[in-house]
Order: sequence, then C-alpha cells, then structure tokens
Amino acid sequence: MGSPRVQPLVPALAGLALIAEILAARWLAPTHNLVWEACVVGCTALAVAVNVRWPFGALFAMIAATAMPRYSITIGGWHARPEHIVGGFVLVAWASHVLASKKNVRLNILDTLIFLYILANYLSSATTSPDPSKTLRWALLASLGMLPYFFIRLFGTGRRYLKNVFEILLAVGALEAAYGVICFVANGLFGTGFGVNRGFYLHGRIAAAYGSQFEPNTFGVYAGAASVMFLALYMFDSSRRRPWYGAALLVTAAGVAASLAREAVVACAVAAVFLFYWANRRRRSVGRLLTSTLVAGTLVALLVGTALESRFKPLITNPAGDPTTYVRLIQDKAALRDVELHPLLGNGTDSFQLLFHWSDYVPTWASVKGYIGNTPIMVLHDTGMLGFGLFFVFALLLARRTFRLMSVASKEDLPLLAALAAGMLVYAATAMVADVTILGFFWVQVGLLTSVVCSLDAERKRIVQAPKAGPRNGVASQ
Repeated sequence: MGSPRVQPLVPALAGLALIAEILAARWLAPTHNLVWEACVVGCTALAVAVNVRWPFGALFAMIAATAMPRYSITIGGWHARPEHIVGGFVLVAWASHVLASKKNVRLNILDTLIFLYILANYLSSATTSPDPSKTLRWALLASLGMLPYFFIRLFGTGRRYLKNVFEILLAVGALEAAYGVICFVANGLFGTGFGVNRGFYLHGRIAAAYGSQFEPNTFGVYAGAASVMFLALYMFDSSRRRPWYGAALLVTAAGVAASLAREAVVACAVAAVFLFYWANRRRRSVGRLLTSTLVAGTLVALLVGTALESRFKPLITNPAGDPTTYVRLIQDKAALRDVELHPLLGNGTDSFQLLFHWSDYVPTWASVKGYIGNTPIMVLHDTGMLGFGLFFVFALLLARRTFRLMSVASKEDLPLLAALAAGMLVYAATAMVADVTILGFFWVQVGLLTSVVCSLDAERKRIVQAPKAGPRNGVASQ
C-alpha cells in the first residue's frame, strides 16, 4: 500500500487531470461529438478510481481498459485507446506515490530486458525508420501499451497481492467473454449488430463476436487465455471455488466459439495438452481435465460446430489456397525482405505499413494497410537483431524458470502458476499467426506471470539459504 502522506496528493492530481481532460475534450471536439466526449469522461472516471484501495483500484482500471481496445479517441491525430489514457493517469498516480514515499525502483534481469526492448523500438524508430515522425509516435503508443507489465511488477509484492491481481484478471476475462457471447446470441436471436462482425468470416453467413476487442481473432484469443486459466484452476485447485471455475470455463469456452477464430481454438487445444502433461507429471487425476475439456468441447460444437468446420476445412484440404493463409504468407515474406535493409536495428515500430503496399500485388487493395501476422517476424522487422535478441532472451528465461518451478511448486502455488503458464501458452501459440505485442492484455499476462515466477524463486532461495528457519508465509517479489 502507498504511504499515508500520498493519499491527499493523488485525488488532487486526479481532479486536476479530470478538469484538463474535459477542457481538452471541448477544445479537440469542435463538432461536439458526444460519443468522443463520453469516452473521455468515462476513461477519466476510471483514472480517478485508481486511488481506490491503492494499488488494486489502479490495476483494476488498467486491466479493464486493456479489455476494450476497440474503442479509441483521436487526440491531435493520435489514436488513443482506453489503456493508453488510463495508463497515463495510473503512471502519474504511481509516480506521486514513489516520490512521496521516497521508495527506490528496482528492476531485475527480466524487467531490464523488457525496458531495453522498449528502448530498441525508440532507437530504430529514430534512426533507421522511413518516417521517424510516425514511427516514434507508434513507438510511444506501443510503450504505453506495455505499461501494464511494469505496473504489475512494481506496484506490490506478496502472495496476497499477486492473488488479488490474478482474481481481477480472471473477473475481467470472464466478463469480457460473457459480453461477447451475449452479443453473439443477441445477433442470432434478434439480428443486433453490436459486438459482432457479420462479414468477417464465411462470406457473412454467420456473425463472429468481437465483444470490445479489436476484432473476432483478438477476442477469441483473449477468451481462450481466460478459458485455459479457468481449466487449470478447475483441475488443480481443491477449494470451494471449483464449481465457479467450472462455470466460468464454460462461459469463456463459449466466447472462443463465438469468435470463430481458428488460432484461438488451436491455441486452447495446445494449452489443454500442456495441462494434461503437467497433471500426469504431478500425479494429479486427469479425469477432471478430460471431463471438463469434453464438456467445453461439446458446448463449442453445439454453438458453432458447422461454422468452425467450414473455417478449418480450407486450411486442411488446401492450405495454400486458403485466402487468410495466402495473405499472411505474402506479408511475412515481404517483411523478411525488409529486414535486409537494416538487419541490426530494424526499420522502426510498425514501419511495415510504410514499406509495404498491397497495390503492388492487388491494385484494388490500395487502401489496405500492411500487417505482419507473426510476432517473431514483426519484432525482427521493427527492432532488428538487437530487439529480437532482447525479446527472445526474455521469453527463454521466463519459460525456463516457469517450467522449473512447475516441477517443484507446492499444492498451494501450483494452480496459480499452471493457470498463468497455460494462458501464456495460448498467447505464445497465437504469436505465430498474429502480433500479440500490440495487445495490452498480453502484457498484463506477461507481467503477472513474471511476478509470480520471481516471487516463488525468491521464496525458494530463502528456504535453501536458511533451512532451519522454515518456510515463510509471505512471498517477496524481486
């Protein structure tokens, strides 16, 4: 918790920020767009709420904001999403706590690697970009999207803190999935259009839900990560909450189905196999896993079985002829050619849309922006071997420490660790066909998993160094 001396300061800052936001809304919206102003006031209200039960009010606002990236406002030509706006307010509130309490900010090796990766984005955007003014702007937006990682890492320590943040993540994930399912069902029953995209798949024969996400793919991946986390908790947790975890599993699985996203379905299957492996290795009954997976799979089949079959059929029978696969291969190949321009530093954040033009391939697609649908290629393209190396070493170290801890984690710690690892695996599998680094909720997952891993590592080291003292109740995150 923050120092008591800080408490009067944060509301004052939030109040001043509220006034500034409202004045900015009037100045930047000469057309008096009520939707725009309502978005500003709503996001500001979330930012003011960051002082409620610090730091959990701030983290709830941040995690909730990352679940609604579809909505944005334009500020001086900048497209700011809720996570950018709320992140700015949370950053100011956190800085006031740090300054007033005179606490030192410490970064470990994993945090340092992420920080250096952010700097690599700015370096390439400023020095080797085809248009530094644009790529530096995109680098700033990207770094704002990564703030949740540092917020979670620096706001607190201990088991209670980590579990509270985890519960916020689960609650927001379940609510977002439920909203997407409601949108999907409402479209089927009443023909409504909110939260769904009818022309996204299968030539508009069936609507695909996106909830408050960018589009159906990101919604499916988000719901999928939540789904496998609830699956892990249902499997490994022996508390009275298990029935609730089972119910949430069905809701989030229905969210995956409503998205019609192939990558989400495949990623969830990979994560389920991962959990099956660890259940068997830790000598846990796999019957519960098989039963819950079968029930969730049956629900998915009943909801959209025929539609999903139509989505997967082209990929299985003729992969090269699948339009989505073909488009991604063209862009990935072009991105790899761009790497040769600046192999060490890359071409700048999100610079692919400046270098790639669909009109060179399909004249009628002149207005379509280029997009790299593969995270490793995107990192290599934008930040070169420098940024790719930093990102790869971070991922390797985190994966290594996670798997090592899962082998020795206690019965109390295993459900949390397994759930976060399974959710992370969904994002890792999706990274092969999408850029997950632009998603704020991805960095929430990474930050929380990193905090749990560092905390458990620190606890194990204390036990080894002082065996006579016995285990402690708390867990310190370093």
